[in-house]
Amino acid sequence: MLLCTPFYSVTHIDTYNFTYNITCLFQCAWFIVILVSLQMTTGFLLANDQCFDVCTCLYPTTISCHSLGLQSFPVFDLPAGFLSTSHVTVQLNSNMLTEIPFGVFRNFSNIKPIFNDVTISLSLYQNHISRVHNGAFLGLEKVSLYLYLNENSLTSISNEFTRLRGLKELYIEGNPLTVTGLNVGVISQMFYNNAITRISLSSYELLKKVMTYQQNTIVSLDLSDMNETRFDQGLFMKEQTSSLKNMEIKRCEFGDFSEILCNLDLKKFAIHTCKHVNDTTLQGCLQNNTKTLDIRDCATTDAFDPSAFYNAPVTDLVLWGHMTFVPRRLLNHWLNLSTIIFTEITHIVKKEDFEGLTELKNIYFTDDISAVDEEAFNTNLKLEVISLSYSFSLTNLTQSIKHLTHLKTLQLPDMTCSCATMGVVKGGNYSAVNISGNCKNMPGKSIKAYLVNDITACP
Repeated sequence: MLLCTPFYSVTHIDTYNFTYNITCLFQCAWFIVILVSLQMTTGFLLANDQCFDVCTCLYPTTISCHSLGLQSFPVFDLPAGFLSTSHVTVQLNSNMLTEIPFGVFRNFSNIKPIFNDVTISLSLYQNHISRVHNGAFLGLEKVSLYLYLNENSLTSISNEFTRLRGLKELYIEGNPLTVTGLNVGVISQMFYNNAITRISLSSYELLKKVMTYQQNTIVSLDLSDMNETRFDQGLFMKEQTSSLKNMEIKRCEFGDFSEILCNLDLKKFAIHTCKHVNDTTLQGCLQNNTKTLDIRDCATTDAFDPSAFYNAPVTDLVLWGHMTFVPRRLLNHWLNLSTIIFTEITHIVKKEDFEGLTELKNIYFTDDISAVDEEAFNTNLKLEVISLSYSFSLTNLTQSIKHLTHLKTLQLPDMTCSCATMGVVKGGNYSAVNISGNCKNMPGKSIKAYLVNDITACP
């Protein structure tokens, strides 16, 4: 049955009829799309959403084939319902795939949504892929592609990568890439064809070629497992890196960061598990625009002195080091801090620790806190999240909590619920706060239930 009447004769078209006919055209088009989407390919969806014989499909956007021990690719005979979607996630990670053969994704070229471009997230990480055949990416040439090939066995960047014209993000760290496998022509053409915004790698030789041939579109750069202790001078040229705003360095040997601090205008700088990053490493050139500083599991102590960031407008600070107290000296440089995450701080949190941080909204302690002063958060009236969930020896709540009218989340360990331990917070409004933890001395009762109902009986 037609949803709209036939078009008027061309000789009788006026503005009203033209608008009417266009409206009808779109109504009919949508009706056809709906009908087509209901015509599922035989054998596509089996019991319990199983599809393509072995995968699980969360119709119509996710094809989940991960962790199945697959040694070969399924045949992706896409059903009609997939052909009008604009975003598809394909999860083939954590299998035993050793190669990407010709044409395994060719049917994805049939996806043609009406209004949006096609975006595909393709997860192939944690396999044993050592070869990418010619035609392996057939069908993915024109889609916006997020390609996860990390933790495989690739020794080279195949010419097949130049087929991809919509590559947005490439994750290729954890592959044993060789110098001879990094063909300059392939890499330069790959960047010439694309506007890649994020790349993740663990080959320093590839990093040098990336920074040479990238088209100043990279926003995020992730480096991991590199043995070099310093960056080559001139690797990061200001005129070629204006788009680069986020950098993360993990498990690397770098100890000299002057090339980064002097030439990059980063918004986020993260260093994780780098043993040569110590109390005086991040000094020298001033980095003035970083908002997120994330230093984890490095050789930092109470004397940590990242002076390159003291003039930066840091609002989010993550600091996991070997510290015994809250580093007040550091915090005083960034009075607009909004989020703080600390670990390995095992003393009493004192009133002076967060004084003056009037913009503080989130604070997380991921290690044992023995106690918190009653006035520890008196000046942090915008606090929305307090996490003390790993503070197993915490014996009382702080009096200042009941004054935090913006508090939304309070993460606590299981603790003794009594007037002696919590009576100071009587009168607070906790009904709208998400509070975790249970009363150790009252089986089945949560801390929130105690604060909302039982604490009113305290003198």
